[in-house]
Amino acid sequence: DETDLAPLLQWTRDKDPAVRAAALSALGILVSSSGDKCHPRKRMSPVPEAALSTLVEALVDDEVAIRLAAIDSLGWIGPDAAAAGPALKDVLRDPNTSGPAFLALYNVMGPDEIWASGTQDLLPAVLRVIQRGDSWARSRAAASLGHLGKLCRQPSPIPGSDDGSLKLALGALEGALADHDRQVSSQAAEALGEFGADARGSLDSLIGALKRGEIREIPSASTLDRI
Repeated sequence: DETDLAPLLQWTRDKDPAVRAAALSALGILVSSSGDKCHPRKRMSPVPEAALSTLVEALVDDEVAIRLAAIDSLGWIGPDAAAAGPALKDVLRDPNTSGPAFLALYNVMGPDEIWASGTQDLLPAVLRVIQRGDSWARSRAAASLGHLGKLCRQPSPIPGSDDGSLKLALGALEGALADHDRQVSSQAAEALGEFGADARGSLDSLIGALKRGEIREIPSASTLDRI
């Protein structure tokens, strides 16, 4: 309960930025964790309001390390931190935090819901992640672009999903086909399939990657059918 969090909440306001960052990280772990085999405990759900408000407040701290710690903690908490979604979207505009903020949003809101309010702030962040993130992050970014493609084919497209945005998304996925990690390149191939006929301009790149063995054959064949 919130009584257990009282010391941590106090440390999140310490004068030392390192202490604040550590406390914010520990707060996310404590709220989201269910313990281990030897020390099981009930996950805190719903998330205590004091914990969530503290993490959201830290998203606008002057110290980058503080903002990153809060972002990571919200990502660990996942869907139970959905109320923090709008605040996480705000920090997408900051190049220092846009990548981690995207990953946290993916965990908190889900791959479809994060696009619901449009592409304006999210798409640039996803493009940075697919180019510069670690392999797991790049794979998530590719999957997220696939969800964007699926949503764009619905009768009521999401805000900002114009031809320019789609071109950027498709270009990023084409580039990811050559990723050295086959999990990422194969995820990019699957994501292209979600764009359907809009991805026909990417067919040459997709077939070339398939011939070179850069992507797995089974999902790629399904992708070709959809395009």
